[in-house]
Amino acid sequence: MWQELIITDVTRMKDDRVCIAGVDRKGNCYRPLLSYPEFLCEHHLYDTDSSVMIRPRAVVNLFLEPISTLKPPHNEDHLWRNQNQVEFLRLPDESVWRTVMERTAHESVEAIFHAKIHKNKYIAPGDGERSLGTIKPISIDKLGFYRLKFGDVESDKFSLNFTDSTGVTYKQIPVTDLSLRYYIQHLRTQKNYHPARIRSIIEQKFSASEVWLRLGLTRPFQKTDNDKSWCYIQVTGIYTFPDYLNGACFADYFPILPQAVRPVKSELVDDYRREGRDDRQPEFSEVPEEW
Repeated sequence: MWQELIITDVTRMKDDRVCIAGVDRKGNCYRPLLSYPEFLCEHHLYDTDSSVMIRPRAVVNLFLEPISTLKPPHNEDHLWRNQNQVEFLRLPDESVWRTVMERTAHESVEAIFHAKIHKNKYIAPGDGERSLGTIKPISIDKLGFYRLKFGDVESDKFSLNFTDSTGVTYKQIPVTDLSLRYYIQHLRTQKNYHPARIRSIIEQKFSASEVWLRLGLTRPFQKTDNDKSWCYIQVTGIYTFPDYLNGACFADYFPILPQAVRPVKSELVDDYRREGRDDRQPEFSEVPEEW
């Protein structure tokens, strides 16, 4: 059915793959997935005119189907069978965005996942009630980023140290937030800033702002052949008031090329309207009072 969601997470995965998530008016979280073996890629975030549709804070309509074979803790998974079944509605103001953070927030990292966190880094597959949530940390302790090189292949790694409201500190948690990663790459490649200067700029922005973190869990995987499979904590979104990006997102730093966007315009929304089959959810109000 059609779900009206406000997008809370747009994250980088391997290569050009991305992961997205959003919440509805009641605070229920949805993670749209394509039918295997397809994966969401960055071009799925754009319309045919290269305008970004799916970005943090955007309110969109997606046609999603429940998945009967959910595997905890990833209970938010839903099937997005046709990627052209999407409609951008609007970009709400900061008061609505703050309300989303407040009403999806948990007291601690452990309270999000409702599972034992091993070494403050991961939980066991099959444990936990959810794999996504929000916290308001009492401190951001360190932002880390560096480049790894394996042969001719280079990759950027980003991490965050933070302390949640119960005083528990989490160190070197990977950051997959696409907007932050592109902002850092913009400062490094377009502005030619030294990493120390970039770190100083962003940490100063964070220290002068009210910071909220979106946290998620990876799919189970083994880091080494001798290790068990775990679901690792990652930072899927960093949002501040005032906004450290001044309203920008990933698309403002490295916009996608026109030839790389979705091949078909989002026509099925209009088809549903013409056929009288519009079962979409009511729109977000200024502040979603149902939560």
